[in-house]
Amino acid sequence: HFRLPARPRLLDVGCALGFMLHEAQAAGWDAAGVETSDFAARYARESTGCPVYSGTLQQAALEDESFDVVTLMDVIEHVAEPRYLMDEIYRVLRPEGVLFIVTPNFGSLFVRLYGSEAYGIGPEEHVVYFRPGTLERLLQETGFRRIVTQSRDLYAENLRRLLGRKESDAQ
Repeated sequence: HFRLPARPRLLDVGCALGFMLHEAQAAGWDAAGVETSDFAARYARESTGCPVYSGTLQQAALEDESFDVVTLMDVIEHVAEPRYLMDEIYRVLRPEGVLFIVTPNFGSLFVRLYGSEAYGIGPEEHVVYFRPGTLERLLQETGFRRIVTQSRDLYAENLRRLLGRKESDAQ
């Protein structure tokens, strides 16, 4: 859906131990990360050799329009004020850049069936939930214009529960 330069510059927000950074490097990308856990940031930095900032994206104080791709995988649902995060991502993303977000779909079939017990919901750790429409609205309000959303809710745990199977039955 999008055009990228020959050697895209990637920022992985919430990079954890740096697995995405490693994959981006292997693909020939220039990668950097941001991670709030000091331990994980240090590990990611040491294991990948990529610059990894410890703290929030706002604290990293990165240059305007400095990344072609920003990934935000299983992070936004942990952020109490996601609009501020989206504003900062929009600021560091180059024009025509790509933002890739992964987050649980609060409007999914399994959430309707199982509520807070659905796999991936995690009410003890997640502070904000999105449906595709609410995420699109947040992105539009932030300034993003070309928005493509997809939903995949086929987590094995939800399917096992729906079929009445235990984890040991599936093996």
